[in-house]
Amino acid sequence: MTPPPAASEADRKAQGLAMAGVAMVMLGCTFGGGVAVVLNLIGQKTAAGAVAIVAGIIVLAGVIMQSIGFKRLKASKKGGA
Repeated sequence: MTPPPAASEADRKAQGLAMAGVAMVMLGCTFGGGVAVVLNLIGQKTAAGAVAIVAGIIVLAGVIMQSIGFKRLKASKKGGA
């Protein structure tokens, strides 16, 4: 059985971009959401709202990074640009 061909530099960059997006979504959901809940529980509602907004922006940026990375990876697998 022959090993699969090594991934090209473009494939590695696309995979890195997609995985960075996944990490950003996880960071925004877990850390940002957790901090917002804790701040809300101790009565800091304004700070909790601000943290929730920032976490939402991080999640949105992560989703955009994922979609760009996976589109590039799919295009390279099809033989496109």
